[in-house]
Amino acid sequence: NVGISYNDYVNQYRISEACYLLQNREMTILDIASECGFNTVRSFNRHFREQLDTTPAEYRKQVRQS
Repeated sequence: NVGISYNDYVNQYRISEACYLLQNREMTILDIASECGFNTVRSFNRHFREQLDTTPAEYRKQVRQS
């Protein structure tokens, strides 16, 4: 009903949660990846970059500068 696959929907939700944590918590990238349901930092980084065209570390740096 939403026009995307279940896996894509879940990954989008996980990345949105990760964005919140990156902005509002002092957790490591590894801890955030785990908290959001990713088995490895590599898969977390890959999905994050696919959706936002940046890495989690770069995203956190950009948010803190603005």
